[in-house]
Amino acid sequence: MAVLGQDARIALVGCGKMGEAVLSGWLASEAAPAGTLSGESFIVVEPTEERRAHLAERYGVTAVADVSDLDGCDAVVLAV
Repeated sequence: MAVLGQDARIALVGCGKMGEAVLSGWLASEAAPAGTLSGESFIVVEPTEERRAHLAERYGVTAVADVSDLDGCDAVVLAV
């Protein structure tokens, strides 16, 4: 199993209550490998513009409207 490194890009498809809980847990973790991740490590796919703005502002993630906007991810997590 590959371990995601410090420069990993993770796509989180769907970021409602469960997806946001996963995201905030990863970002709050100090344990490796999650402790090496930052908001810049994540690309969140969320169809609602208001929700995308909230996630980008609160967590510093890149937020896109559609999976076709994903580019260069090392892992994809489905949280729908």
